[in-house]
Amino acid sequence: MTGAIQKIILTADYLQDGNADYEDLNTDVIVQFENGDKYVAAFYSWKNLENMIKELEPKDEYRSGRFYKVLNMVLVRDFDQGDIRPIIDAMLAEGDFQLVFRKL
Repeated sequence: MTGAIQKIILTADYLQDGNADYEDLNTDVIVQFENGDKYVAAFYSWKNLENMIKELEPKDEYRSGRFYKVLNMVLVRDFDQGDIRPIIDAMLAEGDFQLVFRKL
């Protein structure tokens, strides 16, 4: 991870033809740096996570005490119309980026 960020990609933009609902979304976020290094992490909006929980509650897996585990997840209020650069910049400044993102 060297140099400035060159590009940030939300995979949902490509899977949903650019018509993503940024308020209710989960997506992989790929960050590409000037040196070509790429990193990825899973991002979820609060609303998306709430909806996923509502869907799971009536299922047998939930009642039997099982759980759904997501490693290295980033939870955001919303995706601010797809612009998550401020979140990535804050994670880099605070050292959280290396904890959440994995190198591709």
